[in-house]
Formats: sequence, C-alpha cells, structure tokens
Amino acid sequence: MGFAKGLLLLLMLGLAGCARNPNIIVWQPAQGGQAIHRLVLTSPVGSEELTGPLMAAMEREQPPRDYPLRIMDLDSLAPYQQVQLASYDGRPNDLAIIDAARRAGLQAAIHGEIVYERMEVPEERRWWRRKAPERLTLMWRVVDVTSGQTIAQQAIAVDRDQAVRSYPDLKELSKIDGPQAVYIAAARDSWKWLAPHLGTERAPLVQAGWLPGLPQMLRADTMARQGDWAGAEQQWREVVELHPWHGAAWHNLAIAGVARADFEEAKRCLAKADEGWWLGIPKRDSGVWVERKQRDYHRIFALPEPPGGWRYPEPEVYQAAYAIPSSAPPQDIDQLPWWTAIPLAKPPGWTWRAWLTQPLIL
Repeated sequence: MGFAKGLLLLLMLGLAGCARNPNIIVWQPAQGGQAIHRLVLTSPVGSEELTGPLMAAMEREQPPRDYPLRIMDLDSLAPYQQVQLASYDGRPNDLAIIDAARRAGLQAAIHGEIVYERMEVPEERRWWRRKAPERLTLMWRVVDVTSGQTIAQQAIAVDRDQAVRSYPDLKELSKIDGPQAVYIAAARDSWKWLAPHLGTERAPLVQAGWLPGLPQMLRADTMARQGDWAGAEQQWREVVELHPWHGAAWHNLAIAGVARADFEEAKRCLAKADEGWWLGIPKRDSGVWVERKQRDYHRIFALPEPPGGWRYPEPEVYQAAYAIPSSAPPQDIDQLPWWTAIPLAKPPGWTWRAWLTQPLIL
C-alpha cells in the first residue's frame, strides 16, 4: 500500500510539472490585414429576404466598443451626398458612396454581394438521408475612398454545421432556427476579416509540482482553464509573496498580465521569472510570445512603441533574416548537357569516394 501511495504521489507531481495551455482571450488583428477605423458599410447586393437578417446580424455582432471603429450606413451618409446614393433599381451607386464617404472623412467603403444561398432547405423524406444544412456565401470588397481602388476582397462561406463548429454557443439556436445561426456566423466571420477582434489563443503556462505552493498553483491552473484569469492571478501572487524565488509562478503572472493587456507588468514578471528558481523545470522563453501580443495590441489601437522599444525583431524581418536560401537555382532543362538524358549516367568528375564522403546535411 505504501508503494502504491508513493507511486500515485509521484504521478501527481509529474503531472503538476507539465506545461499547460489553457485558452486566453486577446486582441487579434483583422484577418484581412487592413487597419480600418472609419468605414461605410452598405447592404450586400441580394434579395431583401437575405440581406435584411444578415445586416441585422452584422449590427448586433459589431466589434467590442474598446476598438475605435466608426461605422456609417447609407442613411447616416446622406448629408454628405451630392448625387443619389442608390440607383433607380435599388442597387447602391458605388461612385456616389465613395465620394460621400470621402467627404465624411471615412477611410473605406465596404461593398458586398450574396453569391450563393441555400437557406430554405426542404425536409428529406427518406429516412436514410440527412437534411442538407443551410448555407450562405457572400463576397466583401474593401474600397479605398481616396484612390477608389479595391484594396482587399474576401469570400465568406458558412453552413449550419460549420457555424456550430466555429461557435459552439450557436448549437441550440441552430436546432431551432438554422438560417439565423448561419446569419450570425457569417456576420462574425465578416467582422473578423474586416476589423480587429477578441479571439482565443493557447496561453503558454507552466507548472512546478516539485516546488512549494503546489495547492495554489493547481487552483490557479483550474481557474485559468475555466477562464477566470483574475482568480488565477490572485493565486499566483499568493505563491510569489510566500516564495519570491518561484520562477513558474512569476512566469504565469506574466501571462496573466497579457490577459489584462498590461504588457509592462508582463515583462517585469518575466524578468523575475528569469531570476527565479525552477528546480529542473524547463524554462519557457515566453518573451517573444508576450511581445508579439503587445505588437498586435499597439497596431490595433495605433499606439506608439513602448518607452524601451522592442526587444525582439519583427517576425517578418526575423524570418527574412534567417531564411535558408536555395542551394541551387532552378535550371532550364534545354540548357543541360546531352548526356544528362541517359539513365544512370554519371556527371564528369563524379566518383563513389566523393559521393560517400560528402557532408551529411540534416
């Protein structure tokens, strides 16, 4: 019995020493790559039965108020018009909208079109066939009002099953009103492409089961997995107050600082983690991850660089600096010597000795 208890204790300590990756909610840049703060959003081209519920969902699912986004529609743009914003057939007049948006001080005009819909799906009478899910496909275009040029465009395609997979909170609604779940999912996907948004990401937490403060560390881990980052931060602070050398607790406090968008506090805690005692636990250099979240946050809210500047290079610059060039440029087959067309022909100067002793590149 004593051996079994000891084995169970070692197993618990080993699990407690593993790295954890709960979800954390952070600001993420627009998937379309465009930093737009002032725009006019027009109703997509399509039947009123489709565009009405879609635009209602777009209005409800707008980005959080923390993001400085000014959205205008055709009615609010009317005082700035010089010509009619809509033609006689009801379609929006793109040139007039762009001109009015420029006078209103906007950056872009968002035009859309519904290219495919399957929102009214009849019930399948054959019991072995499953009812096809509702589906909606629309195309968005972002037009720069200064140049009048299309700077980005994206197709958004959503069906009922995909909506539930991407947004589990729509599961019950999809059973009652499948088309409405599709409209909401399409609106959320559209805003993710058009504007920055709050999204989930895996947080690089660590545990140290061999160090003191294990009960608080385990409670904090549970709270973080449940989304209670404030409670988890309180537990980690209790650990560092009792054990200031606890590197794992300082590291996790840095991640909690990112959850509050307090990046200076996150960097301070990471510095404390570097000074702390880890007792063989692999140290995670999370500085790159923290700074990447800070870069995204500064870009989204148009903030200047931090007082101390950036510690790590830009990700794109880093990749370009450390890119491995191709060992051999592409060759034109027509320019190769004639003997290369002979199967198993050895090139001039080739020897088995040189081939067997060549350096091994992994």
